[in-house]
Amino acid sequence: MGGRQSTEGGARLMSPRPGVTGGVQGFDSPLAVELREATSAALRCSVDTRLFVNESEAVLNRFTRALQHVRQQRFVDEQRIFDGLVQPSERQQLVHFLIDCVRNRFLMRAKVAKVKQILTERSSQWSASFREHVATCATCATVDLEQRSSTQPPADAPEFQEKRPIAFCVEVLAICGILLPLLASLQVGHCGFRWVLLIFGLLAMIPLLIFVVLKRRRGYMWVLMQFAQGDYSHCTKQRPLGRLWAPSALQVSSGSDCEDRGRFVSFGRWWKQPWTPASLTVRVGASRSATGEEACHLEIDLADLPHQRLSADLGQDGVLTGAGLPQGGNFDGSHLLLSAAASRAGQRGTHLETWAKASCWRLDILQKVLFMLAAVGLTSMLVALTVPPGLDVHCFEAGHRGQRWPLKAVFNLDASGSISQTAWQSEKDATEAIIKEFAQVYGSEPGAVHIGVVQFASDAQLEVPLTNHLQAAVKALQNIKQNAGGTVFSKALSLCQQQLSGYQAAGAKTFDVCVLITDGQTSESTADLRRIVQQDTAVFGIFVGSDSTSSERLHDLSTCGAANHSSSCHFFASATNFQDLRRNARQVAEAVARGSDDAGGGQRGRQPPPAWLTLFLLTALPFIVWWIYLLLSKRSRIVEPAPTSAREIREPLRLHAAGMNESRNFGSSRAGSGRSDEVSLATRGS
Repeated sequence: MGGRQSTEGGARLMSPRPGVTGGVQGFDSPLAVELREATSAALRCSVDTRLFVNESEAVLNRFTRALQHVRQQRFVDEQRIFDGLVQPSERQQLVHFLIDCVRNRFLMRAKVAKVKQILTERSSQWSASFREHVATCATCATVDLEQRSSTQPPADAPEFQEKRPIAFCVEVLAICGILLPLLASLQVGHCGFRWVLLIFGLLAMIPLLIFVVLKRRRGYMWVLMQFAQGDYSHCTKQRPLGRLWAPSALQVSSGSDCEDRGRFVSFGRWWKQPWTPASLTVRVGASRSATGEEACHLEIDLADLPHQRLSADLGQDGVLTGAGLPQGGNFDGSHLLLSAAASRAGQRGTHLETWAKASCWRLDILQKVLFMLAAVGLTSMLVALTVPPGLDVHCFEAGHRGQRWPLKAVFNLDASGSISQTAWQSEKDATEAIIKEFAQVYGSEPGAVHIGVVQFASDAQLEVPLTNHLQAAVKALQNIKQNAGGTVFSKALSLCQQQLSGYQAAGAKTFDVCVLITDGQTSESTADLRRIVQQDTAVFGIFVGSDSTSSERLHDLSTCGAANHSSSCHFFASATNFQDLRRNARQVAEAVARGSDDAGGGQRGRQPPPAWLTLFLLTALPFIVWWIYLLLSKRSRIVEPAPTSAREIREPLRLHAAGMNESRNFGSSRAGSGRSDEVSLATRGS
């Protein structure tokens, strides 16, 4: 017929474009406009008997195709599109048209059932319209769109099941296993960082302790009350989870593939809101009995069930009781389970229905966050307490930069006759450069570097007493006049040790250095010179010149002091002239700074963490394997029921009506179009 061809052609023009994805508004899109036009055609067909007889199948096909095209686009406002197809007063009229299509032509049953499924999945208003119309229309009640074949699939057929998410304990194990060697490597050489880890670990465990105390003192019902109020989304599928997934107890799904896309790790499920619209709202009220016992009452507003409003009492163990719940229910802080009476035709008894909290404020999410925070805190405490070198109670007494102790350095400048006036000025310039590099390496904090200057020849003279005012020390250095004479190290080292021992402004823990700059040698023995300075005082020898013998003797005299008491450790540097020494001032300052670091914690303070800590990285292996498993495509498929004959799925009244329609339509094809209309009208009236 002409009308049928035109409607089918219009539907083909509105086929969905390839590559269109969700995430856009579709209410004003061409597909939504076509769906509304198809809906209007269905309404016109439902009130015109002659048009229904001739065009109902074509109109239904157009409406079905338009509905499926909109559904395939996954518009973000899909519910709004479905709710706005018709006026509320016309919604039951369209439902009656759909069911009449099945009564007039039984082969349309699967198509109408698909239309109902699409509409009711995304719109509670359509679900209520179907339910109310079937309850009030006696003829429509004979059509059961929910009935399925009684034929069971083969026992060995694979059954579709969503993959279980990564267990929470596996996630905790992976994170802690990665954090342990990472934090252990970060704390090397940082005494203060270990205390930060310890304090963070203690603070991170406090929220979990508070939660446990509140749960024990206020009771489990009080905890559930904090999470009961809010919106819930209906879950068509559920599966209990084992202890590995605790505190989560259920894996739920709305029946769409949106859950599959959010299956990366279970962390994503903590805050992922269900894609289906909320179909249940709970309001909480509390009261106290005459005995002072607290009671919790829930007002449940159900938009998709026969009992629109329920009132229930929440027990201490999460059990729901009330007159509207003859079979009871349960609430675990995240999911609401109601054993509601089945109301659909052909069903008996009760069935368990599940709603998931449609927000992040859920008990399982809170528990996971608290447990994870406590696990990270415990890991931090273990690193701070057990990984060498451990905590140092004198850490913050040492200074401002972790293991680096404040520096007390006395420069002993050779002013003997072998040093010319030009070389003397160059020696002072090189010393000034080293002092400035000390300030750069140690930072600008006051009290980090303390400098003194002694010039020596046949005798030793204190020119600049120890001070942390470096600019004043440098200015005084440039004003020193040279004293001529021989080269005697003992008096210089003795005066240096006196200055270091008597100066207390830098604190109790300091790194003491006597910097001995010379171009010659002394006749004094190395052993006698070493006994002049204390064991913790380092002698940094700097030889300027080309005499290898003198350089070797100064090398043997130099020591590392508190950084390393070994006789094989030497703080020593050499340069061909004082200009060369000035260019290498940075290296001298860094060498002394490293000695200060080692003195603060010894070699233990900077040693790398034990290599066996890297084995903890293997704890992330189960997480990685599970994640790869989730990314793999499913092998099992939904097993469709085996095809059955029409006789197995038709009810007696519907079989009779469909048989009469088919026989009369067959007879009308031989009697002419006028006779066909008459017979079809008679059938529709019956």
